[in-house]
Amino acid sequence: MNKTAVFDMLFQDGLEKGLQQGIEKGIEKGEEKGRKETARCSVLRILLRRFGPGAENLRARIEAIDDPARLEALVEEAAVVPSLEAFTSILDGLTG
Repeated sequence: MNKTAVFDMLFQDGLEKGLQQGIEKGIEKGEEKGRKETARCSVLRILLRRFGPGAENLRARIEAIDDPARLEALVEEAAVVPSLEAFTSILDGLTG
């Protein structure tokens, strides 16, 4: 096998590995984006169901949160918090 053939083979192998890694990274980012969007929607749905249309005023603040762990915690808080004002205080603590 000559140098050109070896180089071509190594190049092709590296290209395939890079492509696979790119695909995997894209899938991971897509899954994380989906988890965040689901959590945001869940928070809003719970708040709207429990406290009515006033919860809509918090939509922009909730949508601005990008940390999946914080969003998951907010889903739990939305389910048990005693009032919309208390939930707003929780949001203030996260973003303040």
